[in-house]
Amino acid sequence: MALINKIREKTGLAVGVIAFGLILFLVGGDLLGPNSLILGQNKNIVGEIAGTEIDYEDFSARVESFSNNYARNYGRNPSSEEMASIRDQVWRVLINEITYETEFAALGLQVSNEEIEEMVKGDNISPLIRQAFGNPQTGQFNKQDVLDFTNSLSQRSEQERAQWLQLENQLGPDRLYSKYQNLLINTNYITQAEAEQDYKAKASTATVSYLYVPFLSVSDSAFEATDAEMASYISENESEFEVEETRDISYVTFKVVPSATDSALAKEELDNLYNDLANAENDSLFALRNSEAFTPYKSFNDGNLPQEFSALENLEEGIIVGPVQVSNNYVLYKLSEIGERATDEGTEAYYKIAQIEKEIYPSDETINKYYRDADIFATGAANSDEFKANAEKEGLEIKSKSKVGTTDRVLNTLVNAREIVFWAFNEAEEGGVSSVYDLDNTFVVATVTGKQEKGTASVDAVRNEVRRKVLNKKIAEDIKSKLAGLSGSLEDMAAAYGDAARVLNMTGLRLSSNTLNGVASAPEAIGMVFALEAGERTGAIAVDNGVVIVQVDDISPATELEDYTSSKDQVAQSRQISIRQNIAEAIKEYADIEDNRYKFY
Repeated sequence: MALINKIREKTGLAVGVIAFGLILFLVGGDLLGPNSLILGQNKNIVGEIAGTEIDYEDFSARVESFSNNYARNYGRNPSSEEMASIRDQVWRVLINEITYETEFAALGLQVSNEEIEEMVKGDNISPLIRQAFGNPQTGQFNKQDVLDFTNSLSQRSEQERAQWLQLENQLGPDRLYSKYQNLLINTNYITQAEAEQDYKAKASTATVSYLYVPFLSVSDSAFEATDAEMASYISENESEFEVEETRDISYVTFKVVPSATDSALAKEELDNLYNDLANAENDSLFALRNSEAFTPYKSFNDGNLPQEFSALENLEEGIIVGPVQVSNNYVLYKLSEIGERATDEGTEAYYKIAQIEKEIYPSDETINKYYRDADIFATGAANSDEFKANAEKEGLEIKSKSKVGTTDRVLNTLVNAREIVFWAFNEAEEGGVSSVYDLDNTFVVATVTGKQEKGTASVDAVRNEVRRKVLNKKIAEDIKSKLAGLSGSLEDMAAAYGDAARVLNMTGLRLSSNTLNGVASAPEAIGMVFALEAGERTGAIAVDNGVVIVQVDDISPATELEDYTSSKDQVAQSRQISIRQNIAEAIKEYADIEDNRYKFY
């Protein structure tokens, strides 16, 4: 149970686990029994969880099982995006299995067959069963529906029986994790001192005045942040600059659009249909057979006629208009019928129109032309500098995305860009230029303009951020030194300092607050306020955005209570929420998870 102790250290209390039922949808099989993943011995490793290596072939077998379950349930194979989601689900399940299975055994947690039956047919129905058998319209659950289903299981379809087996196999693991979660949550204990401290932090108030000098009021030109100083700052504050592995990627696009020749060919197709449409015996059937429109035969009134008809002086049955270009299509219209119909206001004219529509598609010749342009660009740039120079020369817009993660699938508006991200992390060197990628009728050439390895960020990776922090530190010392020579009231000191200094007031300040009005985050200054008496003031304190001196005008301590039970309950509830929010990150940190799936997918 060493992991649990470490997680307690992380959160300051006992913790729950990720909602297991959600993770297990479509899993099927006994996750914690003999059918669990058996790890291979080769070094084709997709990751490591708590010292256990995850073999690629075994991981892929589990993914395939999930995918097959998905196909059985939805009647189709998952899309590429859904496959990515399935791989994530498998990974989360493995984290749970490997991280917690030994903890379950050490604690002696089990789920009996009697418990399973109680979860299905008894008084303590599983939430998974309630969700599966709830009325989709009302949300109500009727236990008799479950009994009727299970009693008739042998007469059910193969798909229904398979779905029931998957659901049944989830009940034991879900209950096991619930027991574990409840066990940990119930070990939480709020002491009298904690409850009293929380109550006083919320109930004690102060009225304060404070002199504030913002950092932005001081020009940066008088100060310098050298690379050595920035590197030293990062070294002293490593926890602030821990980063995952990322890449900075720039790219140009060659969007394939139909040529004038392609447009002429689409028009020619409709020209060839002109006489056939004019002589068609059944206009609606002819339109249905020959049009790419969703509704090739429609009824209109005077107010919504196609623009091509509204411009005509005389409308007669049989008249044909077109072909005309509408957006990326050519359209040929035939007015098939004119009549009148009743409305609430009386009658109105109606017009039935057959609509033959052909999209203007790029030909193979056009597509090849754009590909050649993209390929010439890719082969003509040996590095990022040449990439940029050639793009500017050819008038191509360079788009960029920084801090691209290992599992990202999107680059700005390129929604299916996983191939490019995979290349950037697994094949490209910094400055490298890719070959041509075909993404949704757009050819893309990319270059890696920056690399950040996992660990502590380099100065270049966080230059703007760390430079600001180093400069603010120097500016704070400068402001403090000027304030140190001033005396009198806060207003006198502000006047002597100059226009950059302001005196502000705030009532109802609480120890549990983190901000001062007009200053933003200032927890250090607020903490000092409640250690002072009315009439006292702090020294000059550097906060996030400037320097403050706070004067306590009045302070109202919280009234002592005879019973802090209500405060205890509030603290306990708040901590449970915090547990659920922070558990995933705690597990990831202390299980020492190394996720290398991006090298394979």
